[in-house]
Amino acid sequence: MSIMYILSLISSCVFAAEGAIIYMEFLNNFLLALFFGTISAILGGTVRDLILKRKISWLNDHFILLLIFTSIFITYYVLKK
Repeated sequence: MSIMYILSLISSCVFAAEGAIIYMEFLNNFLLALFFGTISAILGGTVRDLILKRKISWLNDHFILLLIFTSIFITYYVLKK
């Protein structure tokens, strides 16, 4: 695993958590937090990959989607308390 791959995973987690946190400021619904967190992580990662002129990472590596869902799940239940 290269350092660029690890940084890509970390940035996807941050984008997902950020999307969930911003949504949770308005409403407290897990499915919508999951939706908005996933959208922000996928779009943020896609823009990053297009700027760096790389292959779009979430199309090739489905582990990123699992990591995004896990990040949102942890963010939601930590901030819910």
